[in-house]
Amino acid sequence: MALQLSYEAPNGFTGNYWKIFQVEVDYNRGEAFCNLCLFKDAAASAADKAPIYNMEWNWMGADFTGWFDAATLDVVNQNPQERAYVKIKAETTPIDFSTATDV
Repeated sequence: MALQLSYEAPNGFTGNYWKIFQVEVDYNRGEAFCNLCLFKDAAASAADKAPIYNMEWNWMGADFTGWFDAATLDVVNQNPQERAYVKIKAETTPIDFSTATDV
């Protein structure tokens, strides 16, 4: 899975293919970390090209509970990576991902 949303990165390059590189969930601390990479397009990602931009999130508190805690993941029947894509699509800052498409 990935997300499609066109974005001009601060370095001036534009891409439209967002893929999660890493998700870590720490249930003891109640936090989730996500590293999301922007590629020029799906072909660049498939060819293992370097991402043109990288974003990181650290969700804690209410952003963790109801999204990544074990009880929620069991109910929605999603793994942490799938859930991170859903959470990212709910984010509007610093980039509005609400119009991103699943690809």
